[in-house]
Amino acid sequence: MSVVAASPGEESHDASTLDVDDVISGILRDSDQRQRTSVITSVIAAVLAVAFALAAGLFLSRKITGPILQLRDIANKVSLGDLNFTDTVNAQDEIGELSDSFERMVTAIRFLVAEGRETEEEKAHATV
Repeated sequence: MSVVAASPGEESHDASTLDVDDVISGILRDSDQRQRTSVITSVIAAVLAVAFALAAGLFLSRKITGPILQLRDIANKVSLGDLNFTDTVNAQDEIGELSDSFERMVTAIRFLVAEGRETEEEKAHATV
């Protein structure tokens, strides 16, 4: 399909002929290209968002589980009778509070063990 357009000041027999099919085809190509670009941009943004979410999740899980695993290791040492540990968890959150409570508990156990030894020594000296 063709359209004849006359330029101002010219007669229609000297007019430029525009092929409407070519114009529509060009518009559709531009539209398709923009749509492809939009889809690619959306996919890239989604992949980046998922990657960021995974990285943030990994960081947070290690930040939380690291001190908990450290407390677990200390508890294992204490359960084997090692009350002279030097490992502590330095945190300013609930895990830090748990670590402080754990240290107070171990200090109390040390005191009770020392007190029990003194009592046994006193009994041993009293029977001699």
